[in-house]
Amino acid sequence: MAFTLKARIGRGRTTETFTARLSVGSEELDVAVKRPRPEYAANEAFVSAFLAWAEEQKEIDHESVVGVLEAGKTSEGAYVIQECVDGVSLQEVLAALSKKKVATDPDKTGHVWDEDLDELNNPLPRWWIWLFWITIAFSLAYLWFYPGLGSWQGTLKWTSAQEYVDEVKTAQATHGPLYARLAAADMAALASDSEARIVGQRLFVNYCSQCHASDARGTKGFPNLADNDWLYGGDPATIKASILDGRNGVMPAWRGRLSELDAKTTAAWVYHQSHARDGQAGAR
Repeated sequence: MAFTLKARIGRGRTTETFTARLSVGSEELDVAVKRPRPEYAANEAFVSAFLAWAEEQKEIDHESVVGVLEAGKTSEGAYVIQECVDGVSLQEVLAALSKKKVATDPDKTGHVWDEDLDELNNPLPRWWIWLFWITIAFSLAYLWFYPGLGSWQGTLKWTSAQEYVDEVKTAQATHGPLYARLAAADMAALASDSEARIVGQRLFVNYCSQCHASDARGTKGFPNLADNDWLYGGDPATIKASILDGRNGVMPAWRGRLSELDAKTTAAWVYHQSHARDGQAGAR
């Protein structure tokens, strides 16, 4: 038997089906030819099972079953010749009866936009699949080492509270001696201490610059603290009192929000700014 393939009418996971023209002597018949997909054509185990199935199908003679006429192998691979029955496929019947779109082409999902834009049924790229498995492995490893599953504390016994305690200890060990020295010094000495002024300047920028500007010269409508012209006195103790207790008008009291040492170093920096030549202490 010689046959000529015409058009593919179906494609499954392992095989594909074509309409074909079969020559039997002087007669030509319309038939269907099923054959393995290219990726399975060289798989001997699959081809053997495929042909064995065809031989079993030959023995079935029923009006509801498509008959197998011939099966074999050529240089192009294994094949099974079956009767070709006119009509619609089961897939087309389901598509017509379903309220949702059902794909009639295995290469497409059945989703269509703007009438002719089809969503293809392409497999995910391998790198995406590997990345998916890597994220799962990372999650399992994370949950093994760190808390995240009920009362499980993780093998590292990590907690945010303990990390905070450790950070505070590190900060105290690093900066504790400096702050102890600053706390023991008087404000006049702090005004001439470069490290104290750095601390005071950072506190001033954080808490006071919104009104008095970062250089203490004052924004529009607020006092200039660098011109040595004071309403309530410009000595370090009075400046500290203004910071902690506030003044009439819009100067709020910072007591309770700034510590004594914070107010002391901030006042020392302001005092230095106001008594430096031309008010340029920050530049020196």
